Amino acid sequence: MTTKPAFNLAGLPGVGKTSLIEGLLSLLKTQGKNPAGFKPFDAGLIADNALERRSDCERIAALMSFEPALGLITPYTGHEDYPIELALRRDGTRVDWKFLNSRRKILLEHYDLCLSEMPGGLATPLTEQKSVIDWLKETGDPLIYLIRPEPSGLNQMLLELELLNRSGLDYHLIFCNLERSLDGDWIFYQWEKAEALAQRQAMGMLPFLKDPSPKALGQAIETHLPKLVELCLGL
Repeated sequence: MTTKPAFNLAGLPGVGKTSLIEGLLSLLKTQGKNPAGFKPFDAGLIADNALERRSDCERIAALMSFEPALGLITPYTGHEDYPIELALRRDGTRVDWKFLNSRRKILLEHYDLCLSEMPGGLATPLTEQKSVIDWLKETGDPLIYLIRPEPSGLNQMLLELELLNRSGLDYHLIFCNLERSLDGDWIFYQWEKAEALAQRQAMGMLPFLKDPSPKALGQAIETHLPKLVELCLGL
């Protein structure tokens, strides 16, 4: 466990973890905090460069103080857009867990709190021996689990929550709506199923934003997810 607040963000691919971190970094700075983001693993560097697209670690670094090196925020980036284990294997990269934890420790030494984004999917392999949920259990930090309300993800969401329940990890639920319009009955149904299986209430939902800038995301988090803000502020 860490002496400063540290939170892990997990969920299926594409649920909005990076966007939530951007919003929190922007908002917490207005609350007098000096927060850090940490995305230990990423992949698809070749595609990002080809499309001249900012990587997630670049998006996170832009909102942090002290101009941190990208390699501090994301120590392991695979060149090809494959699952983390395969991407790193094809690059000939082996994960050094002591090195990875030392990167996170540096962030906690220089910032007030750390928000760590996990790769999408709890059962996703990081190495041959360790999956995302294995590492979550090792860190022991509070877990924020994101759910994107969309029909094709119902079965996966339920399986992930079952895995979380078996793991013994304590976690908070948050919904993140990335669609312009979505059937309200569907959202309510998925919300109902998630809370029933998790046996806890969701903190709320980050709504769809036409302008998903960090500032706009932060304002939406402050309005719609006040319990999350209190959690990060230690209130």
